[in-house]
Amino acid sequence: MTEAACAIKGCKTEQLVHAVRPAALGAIGGALWTRILVFAPVQVSLSPIERYLIHRNRLRVAQADLFRLKFLLDAHFSCQSTPLRDLDLNIWERVADFCFGQGQAVAFLAGWRKPLPEPSPSMVCIARKRPLLKFEVASGEWDCVSVSRRDARVVCHDGRLHRTGRRLEMTHKKFTLDRAYGSDVSDAEFYHDAVRPLVTSLNGSEATIIFYGQTGTGKTHTFNACWQRIGCDLDGRTISVTFFEILGKKCFDLLQQRKEVILRTDGEERVHVRGAAKLTAISSELPELLQEALQLRRSEATERNSLSSRSHAICVLDIDGLGTIRFVDLAGSERNYETRYMTAQQHRDFAEINKSLMALKDCFRAHARIARQRTARAPYRASRLTQVLRSCFTDPEHRTLILSTVSPTATDLLHSTNSLLQVTQMRGTQMHNLFQFEQW
Repeated sequence: MTEAACAIKGCKTEQLVHAVRPAALGAIGGALWTRILVFAPVQVSLSPIERYLIHRNRLRVAQADLFRLKFLLDAHFSCQSTPLRDLDLNIWERVADFCFGQGQAVAFLAGWRKPLPEPSPSMVCIARKRPLLKFEVASGEWDCVSVSRRDARVVCHDGRLHRTGRRLEMTHKKFTLDRAYGSDVSDAEFYHDAVRPLVTSLNGSEATIIFYGQTGTGKTHTFNACWQRIGCDLDGRTISVTFFEILGKKCFDLLQQRKEVILRTDGEERVHVRGAAKLTAISSELPELLQEALQLRRSEATERNSLSSRSHAICVLDIDGLGTIRFVDLAGSERNYETRYMTAQQHRDFAEINKSLMALKDCFRAHARIARQRTARAPYRASRLTQVLRSCFTDPEHRTLILSTVSPTATDLLHSTNSLLQVTQMRGTQMHNLFQFEQW
């Protein structure tokens, strides 16, 4: 029997009431913590049911002890005669363990919390939720994504019918990022809070902003809002602009009427765009220059978006006396059922887009494994996109901002969850997601 348990059991009746009540609260809190952690995806290879089956005996014993303790405490505090001193010593030990942070129970709970690496200062992951659109509200869609800007947390509320078909089930999936922005944040506020500090603090270095997410979640909208405002912060500086798009294995220069250019890699694994134009302009002329180039970008109407980008656009701004920043607007991903009305050529383009995005996801996973000091091979040569973005993962001095745009609708919830999983994986916080189940 531990000293803490002896101290509690040796109290007088008046002292016992004051000692047991916080003990009970600590024990109940510990039990709830245990229950939550059982459903926490720490062991990625196991399902929640499998994790519960492994530890169900310990949980059942703890729940039985806590139920007995709660019953006795409720009876005592309601002025009924209850022999608290006759409680089993095992129960007192469990209570003391939970209250004073020692013993087997605490060791068992601590085993679930594996140490994770600190988020890299060179890799910042943020999320932005777009508002519900009028046609979505008219069609009966509802907002199932909550954003806490203060805690930099996004919660996806996944409601569905239980597999038994007899009850409904709600799962709350929480993702922690470096920053999170809700649908009430304007473009100007988003730029000044997330993008402007990166631009003004280059100091001769390089930086990349990646716009990542599903089709129709506002990637290109946010991309346009950023470069339209960047000229105001550069105070008439001279800027050298390179703007090209990646479509499968081919690259096209948007500053030369979609002239095909070639990617070349030097001995230091740096990528150069051979044949691409590099135009010089003053910061105030930048919006007009980029607007003309964007009109040449490959875009088509899809089931999800009437003006969907069908290529990855990469805009490189070499700012005189400040540094280099790249804006990477990725083509959006789509599900198979959303491609049923596509032509054969559109299906081929769709496959190329998904292939490059899959290669980028593999680089995300490899980067996360390397950050945990595990062996991993990043497929940088798997696509033209990952070749261009290689420095984001390999150069520790290269600063990268990854923006995941999220749709609030229930129809797109699976896509939103997957996007957030990929982004949180980059900063090593995907293990902190808590899955809480509410059934009725």
